[in-house]
Amino acid sequence: MLVACLQAAVLGFLWCIAKFEAWSEGEVSIFTKYAAVVWVIAMACHGISFFLEPDTEDDRDIAP
Repeated sequence: MLVACLQAAVLGFLWCIAKFEAWSEGEVSIFTKYAAVVWVIAMACHGISFFLEPDTEDDRDIAP
């Protein structure tokens, strides 16, 4: 959970920098495009890791 929060904070920070740069230049820069690609890849990895997490103790309490 902590890793997901840190990841969201870093990606949000990158997004803010990219938006500020795009607004100051009046156009969408290459940095904005790279930030969007990094965000999509990070969210995809986060989604995959969510489904690959090991079973918790709560799952072991259920009888087969």
